[in-house]
Amino acid sequence: MVFADAILRKHRWTNSLTEDIEYHTTLLLDGQRTTFAPDAVVWAEMPNTLAASQTQNARWEKGRMEMVRTYVPQLLRKGVQQRDFKLIDAAIEQLIPPFSLVTAGSVVCLPLALLLRNTTAVIGALGLIVGQALYIFSGLRLAGTPPSVYRVLLFAPFFMIWKLVLYVRVALGLNEKGWIRTARN
Repeated sequence: MVFADAILRKHRWTNSLTEDIEYHTTLLLDGQRTTFAPDAVVWAEMPNTLAASQTQNARWEKGRMEMVRTYVPQLLRKGVQQRDFKLIDAAIEQLIPPFSLVTAGSVVCLPLALLLRNTTAVIGALGLIVGQALYIFSGLRLAGTPPSVYRVLLFAPFFMIWKLVLYVRVALGLNEKGWIRTARN
C-alpha cells in the first residue's frame, strides 16, 4: 500500500489484527478515494504448511470479525444516507464468508438433503457444488494454471475442515492467546 503524506498525518495507522482493512475502511468513511495499483507487485514470505499458518489465519479471522462488528454498521448507515455504493460494497465485502466455508456449507447440504429425501434440496445442493466447482476450475483455466495446482486441489476437503474448525474456534473465543508471530520458512 502507498499513502500520501497528508493521509498518514490525518489518519494514524492502528494496531488492530487486520490493520490494512481497518485503515481502508476509515479512509472510505472519511470520503477518501482508494484505488488499485494493477502494476504493483508484492512479495511476502508465507508459511508453507497449515500448521505454520494457524496463528496467522486465526488472527485474520478474528480481525475480520472485529471489523464486521465495528465497521459494517457504520458503512451501511453512511452508505445508505449518502447513497454511496462504495461504502455499501465495503460493508458487503466484510460480510462475505471465506469461499472455503461457503463450499463446505454447500457440501454439508447434500447429505442433509439426501437424509431428508427432498429431491428439490438434493438438486439445489448439487447445483451449488457444481457451480462452485465450475467457478474454481474456470478461473484456474483462464489463468493458465499448471497441472500441479490442480493436484493440490485434492487436499481442498482437508483445508475446508481445517478452516471450519479454525473459524468455529475463533468465533467461540477459543484462540484468545493475543498476537502471536507467525513462523516463516
